[in-house]
Parts: sequence; structure tokens; C-alpha cells
Amino acid sequence: MSLILNYKKPLFWIFLFLIIIVAVIGIRLAANPEPQASFADATYSIKEILYQAPIYSSFLTLHNVPQISISSDFKLYSNSDWIMQGELYRYDLVNIT
Repeated sequence: MSLILNYKKPLFWIFLFLIIIVAVIGIRLAANPEPQASFADATYSIKEILYQAPIYSSFLTLHNVPQISISSDFKLYSNSDWIMQGELYRYDLVNIT
């Protein structure tokens, strides 16, 4: 540290050190980007039934509600032998004012 302080141009070493730190952080972030959250390629299940109509109360419990799986190609499957139920697609909402 004393060599840097005794050097005639310590500002040069400070800038060089900062440039190296920024380059290392930039390379680290570029090599390991944060993954984006996606609902595809996952399995979902119901944790809690908030309201249950009396007509369904006899057969819909937390133990027999279906599990849903969405594949990476946006196909929708249910847990009864993982049968394909359909396909998810993009739907743009229209603002009606």
C-alpha cells in the first residue's frame, strides 16, 4: 500500500483498480445471468380451498383436487395419468374505456 501512496500518480492506480473491479463484475454477471421467472415446466397443486359451494362439498377436498402441470412447450396436463388437457396461448387484453 505504501508503494501506491508514494507513487507520483496514485490516481492512475485507483482508476486501474476500479476498471478491473468493474470488468470482473461485468464478466461475472454476463456468465451467470439471473434466470427469469417462468410458470412453464412446473407442477402446481391446490393448497387451500377458499370457498366451496355446497354442491361440490361432498367430492372436492384437498386430497382429491387435480394437480396441473405445464410443460416447457406450454401444454397443459392433469394428474390423471398426465393426460394433455389443452395448450396455453397468449391472449392480449383489450382496454375498453
